[in-house]
Amino acid sequence: MKHFQIETDKNIAYTKAGCSHCARAKELLKEYGISYTERDIVEYPEYMEELMSLMGEILEPGSMVTTPQIWFMGKYIGGEAELEKYLSTQAE
Repeated sequence: MKHFQIETDKNIAYTKAGCSHCARAKELLKEYGISYTERDIVEYPEYMEELMSLMGEILEPGSMVTTPQIWFMGKYIGGEAELEKYLSTQAE
């Protein structure tokens, strides 16, 4: 598997169609006025490979990778619940 590095000059959300957590995360990003690049891992399988490489550095071996997975300027945020928590603490 290729090794990928997340870009540090943009916000990135790995998503897939039909994912309710992805939809909620995108709503939150819109509510907070945060621009981001969406990478659909089903429509573009190369993004799945990229995501798996990135998550391999974060998760324990054998852990499942869920969507969405979000990075802000190279900093790993997590999924929808972690995004919501992160945004609420930034707004204080």
